[in-house]
Amino acid sequence: MAYREKISKLAAKANELTQQTGEDDLTFICGQLDRISSYHNHVIEMEHQMDFQKFRLDGDEFRAWLDDQNARRIQYHKSMIDSIVILNRYSRINGLEPLYEGKVDEKLKYDDADTRFGIAAFADEYCSEIFHAGQSQHVNQLHKQRLQERDLPEIVAQTDGIELQR
Repeated sequence: MAYREKISKLAAKANELTQQTGEDDLTFICGQLDRISSYHNHVIEMEHQMDFQKFRLDGDEFRAWLDDQNARRIQYHKSMIDSIVILNRYSRINGLEPLYEGKVDEKLKYDDADTRFGIAAFADEYCSEIFHAGQSQHVNQLHKQRLQERDLPEIVAQTDGIELQR
């Protein structure tokens, strides 16, 4: 099952439980998911900045900057691992498929290389899928809007429910 579909089911279950219990499961689950993109964004920003900082900073300053960025990346990574453990547990308790289907040793989650690398790869796949799904949806909406602006309602009607491919 695609991540987008898993998230939709997770959100629907969180909404159902929020309505039943009054606890804000929606905000809680959304916050856990945000940790995945936070880690992913930090890695990308760190990689971009590295190319520039090596010209702006001298050797010792650059090493200190890199150590600081790496420590922050590790914290983001640990936070993401915790969130995935929580999301998978929440999914399992509520009869849903786990978001991350790889190995997670909850006792050794920070020290196990398979867990760390598997979850990092998952973050990239997850963020890429969400990004491309959003882009595709945005392109479809923009296309329909342009057709409507050109007063071509029959084409808009024909394209309803059809996703455009790039």
